[in-house]
Amino acid sequence: HSSYELQRRFVGRVSASQRVDVGFEQAGKLDSVLVEEGDAVLAGDSLAQLDSRLLHVERRELEARLSEVEARLGLVRSSLSRQRSLKQQGFSAEQQLDELGAEEKVLIASRDRLQAGLAANELALEKSTLVAPYDGVVSQRFLDKGAVVAPGTPVFQLLEAGELEAQVGVPVAMTRDLEPGETYWVEVGRDEYSATLLAIGSDLDPVTRTVSLRLALPADVPRDGELALLQLAETRYETGYWLPVSALIDGLRGLWNCYIVEPYAEGRYRVVAINAQVLHVEQERVYVAAELEGKRVISRGLHRVAPGQLVRVDDEVAS
Repeated sequence: HSSYELQRRFVGRVSASQRVDVGFEQAGKLDSVLVEEGDAVLAGDSLAQLDSRLLHVERRELEARLSEVEARLGLVRSSLSRQRSLKQQGFSAEQQLDELGAEEKVLIASRDRLQAGLAANELALEKSTLVAPYDGVVSQRFLDKGAVVAPGTPVFQLLEAGELEAQVGVPVAMTRDLEPGETYWVEVGRDEYSATLLAIGSDLDPVTRTVSLRLALPADVPRDGELALLQLAETRYETGYWLPVSALIDGLRGLWNCYIVEPYAEGRYRVVAINAQVLHVEQERVYVAAELEGKRVISRGLHRVAPGQLVRVDDEVAS
């Protein structure tokens, strides 16, 4: 043989196709926690709530100020309408009309500012409730009720619902024969699953010197975080021969020997020891580099013979 196939296993991790740490966009005190670790949630479900009492007080204040401005604006406009009517009759001063017009513009600006403040307050109230960005499962909870949180502080870790993935790092040389869309065997726990290769990473990990593979796992795979063992076949191009394990015997200085038979005389053969370099071992056979071209190898019972011994060969067994 000019090559042999080596089954190699690479360790990775089962993970959700998407995971994210979710938190509030604004500071506040955590008033209530509505879900626990392991809970399934749908996109838009409420996860936690900040204390929003100050925001409600601010809203009432803004609404009161807006009512005041609108009342003053209504009075100014009434006065302005009356003064314009008097002007047509020749009883109103131009300066008074200008003053009322300027006051109207100031009040309109104040009203617009207060309306913008109310819109911002409404948005802040909306954002005081933390909602799930997608369907998923709560994998971790980082904070408890009463905690003071800063903007962006993670409160939960959320895993996307659906099929899981295995992420495994393999040497660059192993990726040359891999094709996205092909299936490979992945062992999780005590079970094996047929996984579809989704993508081959383009970046080389500077520490492990490996490239990351993403493989889609079936829906019945155990939970996120399990170890995943990817099985890949590696072809090594070395000339050698497959022999049963029973065909090897200890040699000198830790080497291995196998016995062959060479024709001697009158139907008899002589046992000769040949050095054999073991290249690969499987359960019941080994791949060795040795000078065995055209040779007849004794496959078992080596303890019964010795180098130099003359033997007869049973042609039926030898075949």
